[in-house]
Amino acid sequence: MIKLTHVYKIYQPSVHALSDINIEIQKGEFVYLTGPSGAGKTTLFRLITCYDQPTSGAIEVAGVDLKKIKPQDIPLIRRKIGVVFQDFKLLKNRTVFENIALPLELAGIRKAEITDRVNLALEQVGLKYKGPFYPMHLSGGEQQRVAIARAIISKPGILIADEPTGNLDAALSEEIMDLFAKINAQGTTVFIATHNLAFITKGNRRVLKIDKGHIVEHVPSASREEIKYEIELDF
Repeated sequence: MIKLTHVYKIYQPSVHALSDINIEIQKGEFVYLTGPSGAGKTTLFRLITCYDQPTSGAIEVAGVDLKKIKPQDIPLIRRKIGVVFQDFKLLKNRTVFENIALPLELAGIRKAEITDRVNLALEQVGLKYKGPFYPMHLSGGEQQRVAIARAIISKPGILIADEPTGNLDAALSEEIMDLFAKINAQGTTVFIATHNLAFITKGNRRVLKIDKGHIVEHVPSASREEIKYEIELDF
């Protein structure tokens, strides 16, 4: 589903943001990416979502070789990837319904179908009656739920989240992560960058660790205490 082979990203004059990244994430996996600030997490996600290009190496997403993709086809690959940001990135002058509907409108989906799909997404994220509201009238947790609904509205096979609970308190963070788990249970591949030890050390999820642009650990089966100890050394 996501495969990076010997990927390097160098920003001029000589900033090595990523060095020899080799990752393979299978369809339906739930994977955490952790590491210190500035380690390369956001750069990695930008490459996967075609907002940037690697200096060298190969990236394959949903069966598509990103090196061979034409610029006009980038929107098509992005429809296969839902993205959730830490700061929500909701349009303040649009209602909740309109924010969620935007990807479908850009894709030329019929109005009646948009209405049905947005209402279903709102129900999935627990905001059934919030469609007419504007983002400013919602709590932080509700805004993040809207962002998740917008990310899944196009039924992507992959959902990427960059520090999705960074601006939320512990209780709201737990709700959001439970929502990601439900989305994953429906077959969506979920790849989340987070500093939150409570989530990384909970359950039996695969954990990748990045540091100074290198993947320094693949931890699919290490004990939760081992992972917690190694990550705490970074913060």
